[in-house]
Amino acid sequence: GLIILLFLFRLIYGLCAEFWFDDELQIYLIGLKSFTTNTWPYFGPDVIYTNSQIPGALQGLLVSAGFYLVPIPEAPCVLLNILSFLSLFSFSVYISKRINALPLWLILSWVMLLTWPMDYGTRVVNPSYVLIFAIPFFIALLELLPIYKTPVISRNAAYFILGVTPGLIMQLHLSYVLLLPLIALVFFFEWKADRAWRNKIYYACLCMSGFLIGILTLIPTYLIASNGKNISSNIVFNAGN
Repeated sequence: GLIILLFLFRLIYGLCAEFWFDDELQIYLIGLKSFTTNTWPYFGPDVIYTNSQIPGALQGLLVSAGFYLVPIPEAPCVLLNILSFLSLFSFSVYISKRINALPLWLILSWVMLLTWPMDYGTRVVNPSYVLIFAIPFFIALLELLPIYKTPVISRNAAYFILGVTPGLIMQLHLSYVLLLPLIALVFFFEWKADRAWRNKIYYACLCMSGFLIGILTLIPTYLIASNGKNISSNIVFNAGN
C-alpha cells in the first residue's frame, strides 16, 4: 500500500509540474518528433554555449517509447515515473541492506520524497532520465570501492554496471564527465588489490564491454549524422575551473 501511494504521489506531482519551460518542452518534442515521423533521433538535448546537440538517440528513444506503448500525451511522463521509481526503489533496498537498523518503509518514504528526486525523476526533462542510470552507477561504485567487506551484488555485475551506465548518461547530460574520475578511482584500487592479473584484466574488459553496449544508440550518430567539430567542443578542459 505504501509503495502504491508513493508512486501515485510522484506521478501526480510529475503530471502537474511545470511543462512549458524550454528544457522540458524540448525533451518532450525530441521524443514526440521521433514517434510521429517514425524517424531515428540522432541527437538529444541542445548544448547552448556550443550551438550544438548532445549526440545519441537514447533521449529520444526513452521519450518516444512511452508513445509507442500508449499513444497519449501523458505517456512519456508515466513511463519516466515508472523507471525512476524502480531505480529509487532499488536504491532504497540497497540502503536497507547496508543499514539494517532502519526499516525499509522508512527508507522508501525518505528516498521517494526527497526534494531533488521529486523534482527530477517525475517530469520529462533530461536530468530526470539521468537519475534512472546514476543510481545503479553509484551502487556499483560503492560495491567496488574498498568500503564494505560483504558484497550485496557480485563484482561482475558491479563492473558491468560501472561501464554501461556512463555510456547511457553521456547521451542525456554532459555531467557524465564527473563519473570518469570515480571510475578511475575504482581501477586504482583494483590495481592495488592483491588479486591475480587475469582477474584485473577480466574486470577491465567487463567494464569496457558494458560501455560499448551503453553507446550502441550513440554509434549511428557518429556514423551517419555527426558533425565532429561541434560535438567535440561540448567537453573541453577549463583550467579556470
